[in-house]
Amino acid sequence: MAEEKEIKVRDIKPTVIDSVRFVYDNWMSVANREYTHKKSGGKAAEGNATDKNGYIQDRKFIAGGGNIKLKAREDMDGDFKGGNNSGPLPVLKLRNRRDGGEGHLKRGDSRQSLVKHLQNMLKALGYYLGHTGPDKDGVDSDFGVNTADAVKAFQKAHKDWRAKILAIDGRVGPRTGDALNRALVGMWYKKYETPRELTKDLKLVTLAEKLAVDEGIDV
Repeated sequence: MAEEKEIKVRDIKPTVIDSVRFVYDNWMSVANREYTHKKSGGKAAEGNATDKNGYIQDRKFIAGGGNIKLKAREDMDGDFKGGNNSGPLPVLKLRNRRDGGEGHLKRGDSRQSLVKHLQNMLKALGYYLGHTGPDKDGVDSDFGVNTADAVKAFQKAHKDWRAKILAIDGRVGPRTGDALNRALVGMWYKKYETPRELTKDLKLVTLAEKLAVDEGIDV
């Protein structure tokens, strides 16, 4: 079994956090996961587990005042392998022009490098793109009907950074782009932070579960 590690929580604002929730990239809860919560200068609460919605039982968590230790699982043995990839989509570029971006990716888009990047992500996630392109896998830098359909399928299955349902329109703006970036954590890279320009008051870091257990993460 992988060695247990602690998640060290530094000082952040607000100082008192009412709740801490563990979720997967599509916002499905990490339910019934055992953990311990040790407050600064106090004893650890042993044998706790997240509830059905992924929330830890402790409330009024003091940032910088204690650690959460996730317990490793039997199926987490083995090394993490990120593989070759293009990295996260530049989601700030996908904002509307009035917000400082270049606009959403959509059918017929002329930004071929971004379209190819998107197609490689969809392919890595198992979505069908057709048989065009040099490798006959649909990666052809052309945002056509197959790419749009794959985006819609992805949107149906994922949510944005506030756990709200994505618009199923086949366009890739910052919300869908960020969801794609979070979905590739554990496949293309170990962790990803949603830009604060999008989340404002919410700090959202998505990381591979194995990384959280093996190495820990500063919150």
